[in-house]
Amino acid sequence: MNDSKKLSQNINASKDLQIVKRPLTDEPDDEWALKRHKLNDLQSKNAVSAGIKALGDRELLEEGLHSMPVHSPAFRHYRSLNSSPEARKLARRGFVENHATSRVAEMFNYTRGSKRENIGAGPKMLLPDPTLDISCNFNAKYRQANGECNNKKHPRYYGATLVPYRRMVNPDYGDGISSPRGSSRNDSALPSARDVSLKIHRASYDTDSNFTIMLAVFGQFLDHDITATSLSTSQEGESINCCVVHDSKHPECFPVVILPDDPYYSKFNVTCMNFVRSAPAPTGHFGPRQQLNQATSFIDASMVYGNSELRQQKLRTMINGTLRINV
Repeated sequence: MNDSKKLSQNINASKDLQIVKRPLTDEPDDEWALKRHKLNDLQSKNAVSAGIKALGDRELLEEGLHSMPVHSPAFRHYRSLNSSPEARKLARRGFVENHATSRVAEMFNYTRGSKRENIGAGPKMLLPDPTLDISCNFNAKYRQANGECNNKKHPRYYGATLVPYRRMVNPDYGDGISSPRGSSRNDSALPSARDVSLKIHRASYDTDSNFTIMLAVFGQFLDHDITATSLSTSQEGESINCCVVHDSKHPECFPVVILPDDPYYSKFNVTCMNFVRSAPAPTGHFGPRQQLNQATSFIDASMVYGNSELRQQKLRTMINGTLRINV
C-alpha cells in the first residue's frame, strides 16, 4: 500500500471518530411495565414498608450466620473488595428498593416476558436520600477525593463515587427485577459457572512475543482506578459465607456448585465455591436491580490514594508525603 493511500485512510478514520458522540449513548431504559396500573401513594408506602421489613428479616438472619474462615481464598477476595461504611448504607437502601419493587410486581401480577427485558424504570420512591445533601466549592484549589463537585451541572453523580454504574445494555433478570437469570427455554437454573468454564475454556500456554504479563497487570491496575463494585456484606460489614449448611439461605448468596468429578477441586473435597452477589445500588425509584461503584470514574489514581477523604487520611503518614502500605 502506498503512502498516499495510507494517508487517505487515516483521514477518513479521523473523520469517523469526529462524528462519534461522547459520551456514548446507553441503551434506553426499559419502559415501566406497569404503566397501565396507577401506583398511588398508599400502595407506594405499603411497598416500601414491605422492603423495610425484608431488610429487617435479613438482619435478623445475619445475626445467626457465620463469617467465612479468615485464611480462606474467599475471605481474601472479600477483603480486597471490602465495602466502605457509606457503600453498605446505600446497599441497604438498594435492598429495600428491590424488595419494594417486587412487592409492586406482586400487587399487579407482573411477570417477565419471554424476550430480554425487565420491569423498567418506574415511579419515584418516597425514601430520604442523604447523599443529595452536599455543598460544593467550585473555587477550591484541589478537587475532592470522591469525585463530587467536579461537574458543575451534576456535582453528585457525574464521575463521583457511590453511584450506580451506567449500563450499555439493560439488565435481564430472571424475574425482571433482581433474581439471577435462568434458562431462556424453560426458566430453569443455568448450569454451574464452574461446569461451563471447564467445558468451554481450555488452558493455553502459548507465549506472545509482543506482550508480557505486565499487559494484564497494568490493565487490572487501570481497571481498579475506575471500577470498585461494592459486595453485599452483613449488617456490620462482615463477610457472608454462602457455602455453610444452614436452615436459611442468605438472600444475597449465589454459590457456585462444584461437581464431584471436578478435575481440580475434587482432590480437596471442595463442593462449593463461595459467591456473594454485588450490592444493590439505590436509584430512587422502582425498577430493576443496579450495581454500585465505590470508585470515581476519573483516571485519578484513586486505587492508590483512596476515593474518600477518610481513606486518604488513613493512607497518609503525614511525613514527607509518604503513604502507608497496610491500613
